[in-house]
Amino acid sequence: MHNFIELLFRGVMYVFFGCIMELLASSIHNFIDNGFNKKTIAMEGNCSIWMSIPYAICFLFLLEPMISLVSFLPIWIQFMIFGFLFCLIEWVLGWIFYKILNTNLWDYSKESDSIGKWTRLGLFFQWGWCFLWLKSYIAFIMYLGQYVPVYFGY
Repeated sequence: MHNFIELLFRGVMYVFFGCIMELLASSIHNFIDNGFNKKTIAMEGNCSIWMSIPYAICFLFLLEPMISLVSFLPIWIQFMIFGFLFCLIEWVLGWIFYKILNTNLWDYSKESDSIGKWTRLGLFFQWGWCFLWLKSYIAFIMYLGQYVPVYFGY
C-alpha cells in the first residue's frame, strides 16, 4: 500500500504539472501567433483530460528511470537526448490517440517544420530546455512522494 500511495501521489503531481504546462504553452503560442488583442490578452490555453494518461505513464515509467540512466552524461548530451525523446513521445502518442480515439490532441500539420501532424522540429529545443527544468521538478516530487504514505499512516 505504501508504494501504491507514493506512486499515485507522483502520478497526480505529474498530471497536474503537465496540464498546467499545456495551458501555459498553448496560451503563449496563441498570443505569439495572433498578437496582442482582446482575445489573446486573456491568455487562454487548451488541454484535454485525455492527456492525463500519457503524462502519468511517461513521467513515472519513462522519464524517472531515464533521468538516472543519463545523469552522468554532460548536460548538453542530456538536452539532445531528451529533446529527441520528447519529440518522439509526442509523435507516437499523437498517432496512438488518433488511431484509437480518432482524435487529435495536438495538430501541427499547418506548421512549416511539422513532422507528420503530431510533432514539429522546432519543439526539439523547447523540449530540451523543458527537460533541464523538469529534472529538478521530478527530483522534488520523488523526494516528497516518500513522505506522503507516512502522512496517511502507511
